[in-house]
Amino acid sequence: MIIKYHTSTSSMTKLLAVMAQSSLRTNALFLGNLNNERPKAQITTMILQLTRDCTGLALDHRDVKIRYSHPSNCYTAILKLPTPDMQHIALNHIQRCQQVPNGLVKDGRTLRVDVYQKPNRKKTPKNETQDRSTADDLSLVVGQHLGNETRMLEFKEMSNLNLQYLRKTVSRYVCAFLNSSGGALMLGVDDRGNVTGTPMTHRQEDDIRLAIDDTIKKFDPPVLPQMYSVLFIPVLDHDEDEDCDFKVIKLIVKPGRPDTLYSAPGGEVYIRRDGSVQGPLKPRDVQEWCNVNFRNKEVEYQQQISNLQSKLRQAEYDRQTSSKSSQSVRKTNSAVCSIL
Repeated sequence: MIIKYHTSTSSMTKLLAVMAQSSLRTNALFLGNLNNERPKAQITTMILQLTRDCTGLALDHRDVKIRYSHPSNCYTAILKLPTPDMQHIALNHIQRCQQVPNGLVKDGRTLRVDVYQKPNRKKTPKNETQDRSTADDLSLVVGQHLGNETRMLEFKEMSNLNLQYLRKTVSRYVCAFLNSSGGALMLGVDDRGNVTGTPMTHRQEDDIRLAIDDTIKKFDPPVLPQMYSVLFIPVLDHDEDEDCDFKVIKLIVKPGRPDTLYSAPGGEVYIRRDGSVQGPLKPRDVQEWCNVNFRNKEVEYQQQISNLQSKLRQAEYDRQTSSKSSQSVRKTNSAVCSIL
């Protein structure tokens, strides 16, 4: 049996528009102009209190997602609700609510409440040129766990872009990696290994590259460009699965030249320990490092000399054995038997 549905062009257009709009919506509200000078946990508690006082809904802290908006310099939040009806009720009640917790909204602004619409994410064509900083199309998601810090891996959370903090951190950890076994510094990951990301524009990305290059150029002895690399890894929102302007900065450093201590721009010297950095080293620490390094090299050279002497003795023994064998062969060949 075949059933045919007859739908007018205008009705079909309206239906497609409604379907497209509903596909972008989730059962959530958007809250803007939130106070970014308060801890996120405190802002979350205030939002739950506001929702409970205005609507009677008892939600969980997991239903609130707070992020920093770099363009507006404030926090924004997404408040998830169980059903579309609750979304509509919460929107009306919170918009008219006069009992906003003190400190929730940033000074000089008013609370912004609206229906949250999921942005329409555009997929990049396969033949389209990828971003210059992510040729391998690597990406992370908010909250993704990257493991624990090690001797060759360091995490630093940088929720807001701060070039002064960036220069100081790069100076310290690049110096430590150069004086050790190399490693990677990841900015935009908290100490527990969870991805948070750092908001930045393409122009700020260029500023970061210049700041890192300018800092490393001041090291003594000079650090060659091929000894380090900088990656900007896009961070996707895990819940909304959307591209966002957050990235993780990954600075990969190769080990420096052996028997050399590199110093940071200010003259400080750092070395890497298991999961930590030691420094700036005092003069006696530098001298002790040199003494230990020289002693290790002395032992290494003595071992090499011993190996060479052993090979020399073996070669001399082989030469003497070969010489005796040659003499024996010559005597055998020269023997003549005469029969009369």
